[in-house]
Amino acid sequence: MTSKEEKKEKILKFIEEQKSHEARIQGMVSNTDYVDWLDQFTLQNPIFSENDWIFSDTLSIEDKKNVQDLFLFFRAIDSYAKRNYIAPSVVDNRIGYTLHKDDFFFQIGYHLEEDNLFFCERLAPVKGSIDFYQVMNKNLSMRTMYIDQALSEISSEIRELVDVMEVPIEFIEDMVCNVKREFDEEKKYMKK
Repeated sequence: MTSKEEKKEKILKFIEEQKSHEARIQGMVSNTDYVDWLDQFTLQNPIFSENDWIFSDTLSIEDKKNVQDLFLFFRAIDSYAKRNYIAPSVVDNRIGYTLHKDDFFFQIGYHLEEDNLFFCERLAPVKGSIDFYQVMNKNLSMRTMYIDQALSEISSEIRELVDVMEVPIEFIEDMVCNVKREFDEEKKYMKK
């Protein structure tokens, strides 16, 4: 096999793996099976990461597979959160989202300092958590629809400034950066 054929084969294998991951991700959020498994698994293991079980002989094959799929489930939740303008929480070098399904509350995320090691933690009820049924049904919140509308209006105004009034886009970018900087300063001041 030539190196060109080997490269092509590697690329095709990578594409197939990505398609497989996407199909598994969609399966994880199209029903409650994975979350139900997390609910049961975290009764015995209230906090775990994907590395906790790599060399364990005590887990069933299904449990090992589900632990390894934690990163795929996170990708699905992260995608939903971004689409709905929900920022992850950042606490103690852990980035994650808090979710619930009925009375099961949990956080899923990753550790920044541990090579993005994914984790899941069972929690007491948390106000403002993401409802898994909203994820499963791909629902957009009223807040998201309002933000989409507002951003669309802002985009139209920017286009008019650039196209009609010939304002250089760099000036608009600078203005947006200044607003962000002011906002960040206000947030710092509020924390003190």
